[in-house]
Amino acid sequence: GIGFDLSSGPAQLLECEATANRDGIRLGGDATVRNAVVYNNTQRGIVCDAPTSGSARQWIVNGTIAKSGLYNVEIAQNAQVSMQNVIAVGAENASVLFLGGIDANAFDHVILHSFGDLQGVGAIGQGQSVPGSSSAFDASQLLVVADPSVLFRNLAAGDLELSAGSPARGYGQPVGTPPIDHKRRPRAPGDPVDGGAFMYVDRNNAARDWTLYP
Repeated sequence: GIGFDLSSGPAQLLECEATANRDGIRLGGDATVRNAVVYNNTQRGIVCDAPTSGSARQWIVNGTIAKSGLYNVEIAQNAQVSMQNVIAVGAENASVLFLGGIDANAFDHVILHSFGDLQGVGAIGQGQSVPGSSSAFDASQLLVVADPSVLFRNLAAGDLELSAGSPARGYGQPVGTPPIDHKRRPRAPGDPVDGGAFMYVDRNNAARDWTLYP
């Protein structure tokens, strides 16, 4: 089934976890998904549908979406989606699939996985061309990795905390970043913002991270 079905009405989903479902999260109206961990769902991690009437804006902020059976994020035609400080890696197909035209404004410091192609090919899929739509996006807002396991402590085991050498460390955009992470640990003001749902915690630094954030 669906882990969180938010297909009707405005909604906020904060510091949640959706694992081992068919689809992890389904959005339909205005929605904010913040600090979500979406892992090992058999089809899609997050499905972003357009409302049947009117318009809606869906925000995915500091999320970690990994190892989906089909796509990590599937965006319907006419859906308006913004992803900020998101990690979407390890899917069997494209990290992000646009069923319509690619929204040039969808990505703001997003980390994707491509099968050995660091130019973005394979990381982003497009279902069909839409007249008048743009397939161009700001590649400077994307970081594409060939091996998603370098991002985490242990991707295969579902430990999605950032590794010491993770390229997600310091990659995030500070404006709009939540003040806490997935585990409700406060993000220290002035520190570089990490991509994904977890801020990096140095377990060897007992004077700071380990004592404050067990």
